[in-house]
Amino acid sequence: YDEQIQINKPYLTLKAIDPGVLIEHTTERPYENTIRICAPNVTLAGLTIRHSSPSVASNYAVRIDSTGSRLIGCSITSSTGSGIGTEGGEFILSSCEINFCKRHGVAIFPGLTSERISITAIEDSRIRNNGLSGVYARGEAQEVSIFRSEISNNAQWGVAASGSAFISVDECTSLNRNGKGKIKIDTDATVRILPSVASVASSKEQSLCDS
Repeated sequence: YDEQIQINKPYLTLKAIDPGVLIEHTTERPYENTIRICAPNVTLAGLTIRHSSPSVASNYAVRIDSTGSRLIGCSITSSTGSGIGTEGGEFILSSCEINFCKRHGVAIFPGLTSERISITAIEDSRIRNNGLSGVYARGEAQEVSIFRSEISNNAQWGVAASGSAFISVDECTSLNRNGKGKIKIDTDATVRILPSVASVASSKEQSLCDS
């Protein structure tokens, strides 16, 4: 499917019936996403999502502007921007692949007007070979939790936080082979990892923990 999708209906599920369903949006127009989620409690499942749209900001294959979204078993790539982006939204990323994006794998920014805490969870996913960092969170009231995932071979950092963003990484997440290192923390940001993550990753390459 060569198209752009905007979802305005809450509790909608967009699910691939057969493996390999591709949704792709390639355009010379700026500021266009392949999928934009504007309604709460939307689920994307089993989709392959490709994106290309030239722009300086808000350049995401999937843009999430609402709360309660779930992405399950999706494969996402952007040749011009980040795989997933939100500016004040919330989502759960589960069993997804976000690879070969020009910028970040996942980019999490605060909204312009919202004062509530935005909470994002990433679990059982692989975020690899992206042009900047695997996961980047910036600004106030951003909380990100990462479980049982692989964030590797990104050109900059595995996980990067700035502003007062808070990122928690569990002991089964691998942050190996990123160009500048595992973690970058700026200004008042916090990244919390368990000691076992650092000790295991520093002594040998770590795969996903057995479930």
